Amino acid sequence: MFLITHRFTTAMQADRIHVMTGGRITEAGTHAELLAQNGRYAHSWRRQMEGNL
Repeated sequence: MFLITHRFTTAMQADRIHVMTGGRITEAGTHAELLAQNGRYAHSWRRQMEGNL
């Protein structure tokens, strides 16, 4: 199944996450792998989580 979401709490439950920028996949991995890469996904995750405090 493919699921498109902007909610990270939903995305983190997926087996594999693909991050798209400008119509291209720029990052891919599990939630933990993407956080460890400290790229766009990790930055966006932290921003969204700060808004949930």
